[in-house]
Amino acid sequence: MLINNLSHGTYYDEVPSPDELKEACAETIQIVEKFAKGQLEVVRLLASASANN
Repeated sequence: MLINNLSHGTYYDEVPSPDELKEACAETIQIVEKFAKGQLEVVRLLASASANN
């Protein structure tokens, strides 16, 4: 459901719950930390710089 609708030839009406979205985000962060940790550091730096402007 988190993949674009129709990317697999089907349309889904279901909407993920807030807990499902939170879990998906946490899992995504874990994967990025394992395979591309530097990318998260860049995002955190950009977010910090943006918040300070």
